[in-house]
Amino acid sequence: MFAGAAFAGSAAPHSSYPPGYTVDQALGLKRIRLEEARLQVEREREDLTEDQKRRTATEERNRFDERAHWQSEIQLLAEYARKLSARPAPGPTVPPRGIPQSSTIARNLEAFRQSAKLSYRGLATLIGCDHKAVTKHCRGERIPRDRFLSEYASAFTRNLQRDVTVEELRGVGKNHN
Repeated sequence: MFAGAAFAGSAAPHSSYPPGYTVDQALGLKRIRLEEARLQVEREREDLTEDQKRRTATEERNRFDERAHWQSEIQLLAEYARKLSARPAPGPTVPPRGIPQSSTIARNLEAFRQSAKLSYRGLATLIGCDHKAVTKHCRGERIPRDRFLSEYASAFTRNLQRDVTVEELRGVGKNHN
């Protein structure tokens, strides 16, 4: 039997309908509430669709911005490459007058280093320089500055217990042999 029928045409007292509503009124109210709920769901779907459209448009705009960014980066790199290729090739470096070729200094540094039984790192520690720089000086890949030449001379003087001069390292003056 229908639950509302026991109340003589009125809605059940425990229901969400106002007291005194008939079953027909309750059903009509129920239909209205269902229709309102359906419309609410439809509005929410439209809102979601609008949000999705906005999100899609934003993502598309971001992709376009990113593509434009990378295109500008590529253009900058291409321009830089053109500038580099347009530069004239550097000519051979000529040592300044009065300084002998690096090979003479390098041969002398290497000979003194071996005579003193020093490693590149040990010599670097004595003169207060990086061991990579000492290696390049001894191999002739780099000409040491005057300050380092005097440091080399001092270090060899202490280790070999004889006077070693900067001129000797440059190959000018007395020989160390």
